[in-house]
Parts: sequence; C-alpha cells; structure tokens
Amino acid sequence: GEGDAPAGADGPDDFIPPEEAAPAEPEDGAGDEEDPEIEEEKKKNTPQQNAVLRIAQLLQNANMTKILPLPRARVPIVKFHHPGLGISCDVCVNKILGTRNTSLLCAYAELDPRVVLLCQLVKHWTKERGINNTYKGTLSS
Repeated sequence: GEGDAPAGADGPDDFIPPEEAAPAEPEDGAGDEEDPEIEEEKKKNTPQQNAVLRIAQLLQNANMTKILPLPRARVPIVKFHHPGLGISCDVCVNKILGTRNTSLLCAYAELDPRVVLLCQLVKHWTKERGINNTYKGTLSS
C-alpha cells in the first residue's frame, strides 16, 4: 500500500533481484528459441508470478524506482515508487478483494467526506506503530 515501507529499501532505487527478474523480450523475432533454463523456470511459475515479473519490467521501462517484484509471496506483488508523484505503490494480479475494498471505501467517502481523513489517520497510526504489514500478520493498507 501507499504507506508501506518503501519498496526496495535494501538496495539501489531500481534494483530487481536477478533470480526474480524476467528475461528480456527478443526483438523482432530474434532469438525465438528461449534458453531451456528460462523456459523451465517459466513453467515453475504460476501465470500470476510471470505477470508480476513482466509488470516489473514495464515499470522499469516507465522510469519507476525502487522496483521490487515479489513473485513468490503468498500474494505475488510488485512494489515500486512513482518519483513524479512521490508515492510508493504495490500491484497484484487477479486479486479482486483489494478492488472491492477500494470501491467500498470510495462509496463511504461519497457518503461522508470525513471518511478520507479517518482512513488517512488510521493508515498513519498503523504505520507509526509498525503494524501495517500484511505479510507479517498485521493490518493491510
């Protein structure tokens, strides 16, 4: 989520661990035959894991920073920072609960604009107390 610890804080701004980086796409049909090891690795990944790796490549091409793909997390995600907006984000694939939660919060905010401030307050409060990491069994953003 936006208030989570910065993605990729352990390394350079656009670091992608080599063991998790997806192979580069061949240009104009060149190299149609993939390395057998790469093909084998793709077979081991779920479609969501491969999508997360591809999204990481696209984010890198779009000049995002602090890109950290986590294809083997319980819910595969890519964490990144948008330098223009100054926000950290994460993207997952084929998980609709987050979309539904966002829709629900938007509906609440339409009913009462104070909901936005309340959500920001709760998010800040959890971040300050270090209890905003779903993967550690605490609250999600």
